[in-house]
Amino acid sequence: MRSASSKSQASPIHQQGLENLTLDERAARLADLLGKCQQELAELTPAATVGTATLGIAHELGNCLNSMMLQASIIQMQVPADLKEKMAAFRNQGAQAAALLRPLQRLRQQGKETLYPVDVNSILREVLAEKHDCLAQFSVDEAPDLPPLVSTRAAALRLFRFLRDGLLGLADSPTDVIRAETRRQTGGGKLALTLKGLLPEPAALKDLFGSGEGLFANVDEIDRLTVQSLMRMLDVALQGATPEKQGLTLELTWN
Repeated sequence: MRSASSKSQASPIHQQGLENLTLDERAARLADLLGKCQQELAELTPAATVGTATLGIAHELGNCLNSMMLQASIIQMQVPADLKEKMAAFRNQGAQAAALLRPLQRLRQQGKETLYPVDVNSILREVLAEKHDCLAQFSVDEAPDLPPLVSTRAAALRLFRFLRDGLLGLADSPTDVIRAETRRQTGGGKLALTLKGLLPEPAALKDLFGSGEGLFANVDEIDRLTVQSLMRMLDVALQGATPEKQGLTLELTWN
């Protein structure tokens, strides 16, 4: 006699009611299920992207609100008595706005608690292999002792694809070479992506995500906000440079 626990651990074949079907019928049914799952994933991906961007925006808004509330408290102590009540109303509105953001901030913190060590070299190889027929060539120099990035596989893939596509968008010849290099450094690791021959204006590197002249200022807004949110959650830093005027290098560092 089977126990209740054994029933709950039924195989995928039994869960999908496939045990009485032929192999061809099972394959057809599973292919149909796979297609539905892929469609659902494609439909949910934009929502997940917006959600990730929203968590980062909520974090920044919370910081702004905290600063505003502190300034309001200081001003309230300095204004005449007849204005103190008005300042109190202003602070109450700020407190209500902060309360609306608090659930999103908790979600962001919960997301950080689910992070785990990720092998950067393997993720990098996977991301570069996806673009084997693109308008550029890749070369890779891996450090075997590279410290892991505390992340999730999905988050690392999203971040590395963004950097890869950002450089590919600047390449203009099949002979262009994007060199990927990973290195251990004091307290953490570094990933450097270099596009030889490209020398952007200094203003484009001062604030990579800044509006106007930033290197990534013209990418899709949601993608940009999502990557910025991921970088804050993963505690990584990104900077651009043109070492020895040989080309553009994007350096991602982590502890």
